Amino acid sequence: MLSAVNRHETEPIDASILVLGDKLDGDLTGEMLTAESVNSINTFESPDEVQPTSLGKRSAANEFTYRFPPHSFTVLSMGPESIER
Repeated sequence: MLSAVNRHETEPIDASILVLGDKLDGDLTGEMLTAESVNSINTFESPDEVQPTSLGKRSAANEFTYRFPPHSFTVLSMGPESIER
């Protein structure tokens, strides 16, 4: 599992990611938390203003590049089913 925060208000971050150890061979999944504005908040009137969204699936690999959107919190998961021993 990899968690990342992009604190920049307007610029994405392209990150080169290298996972050491066992060979990953399966799906990479995840969720991201972001909103249209850095000032967005959940209220009783708008409880879904900020909510996690699924990133879908992509092939897991030990080395890949990922673009983290501006002002976001992202969790990428490579579960046990992704590890080839």
